[in-house]
Amino acid sequence: MKKISLLLLSLATLTACGDKDEDALGLDYPATFTMTKQYNSTPVRMFTAAGEVIDQAAIKAFARRVNIEYYSLENSTIDVSSWSEQVTFLQAQEAEIKTVPKSEKYEVVQKDADLVLTSRQESTILSPSQTHSVKIANGIMKHQPLRYNEVTLPTSSGVTSSYTTKAQIIASLQGEELHLHKMAHTLKSGDQNSYSLNSSLVSNKFNAAGVALLKATDTLLVQEFVVLGQK
Repeated sequence: MKKISLLLLSLATLTACGDKDEDALGLDYPATFTMTKQYNSTPVRMFTAAGEVIDQAAIKAFARRVNIEYYSLENSTIDVSSWSEQVTFLQAQEAEIKTVPKSEKYEVVQKDADLVLTSRQESTILSPSQTHSVKIANGIMKHQPLRYNEVTLPTSSGVTSSYTTKAQIIASLQGEELHLHKMAHTLKSGDQNSYSLNSSLVSNKFNAAGVALLKATDTLLVQEFVVLGQK
């Protein structure tokens, strides 16, 4: 599995909520969680337009063929204590993430059973405008990417979008543990003679409803992971 720093994880949506009490999360502040291990919380799953593929041999063969290092074909747990990463909840609406030698504060918003941690730092992204692979990537995320100030920029190679975003991390509190959620996906579009591969590793949860966007020539791999933090 590929180790990705918490501060580099990809995007999820910023969701508004009402005012919360200081103890809305049930924590005594400040509450610090140290990341200790990472494990796959689901097996590698494969989907086509016809539905989910159950044949494990076919799934593993496809995963090996696309040769994406994100996936764990067998249940696996790795020690991440050497990352020296900590998440400290300063209050119900604010957290600080420390990754030596960096430290960054995040806004905390609760959405159902999840916590959406949003960086205060903005960044500008250039990307193709709503290609099929982008639509699939967004469709299978439980929390939609945060993007605003979007501008369409025609170029010689096609239409490109410029937009503003903030890094986000999806988390949940499970008793005395903090779970940081990650999702890997790979989309293969086309036939054996001509095809494209698009992969990503993001902080998010899988939304199975997005599978409905797959075309007849698409194959999708998905796997979810948890980075576990303990007090």
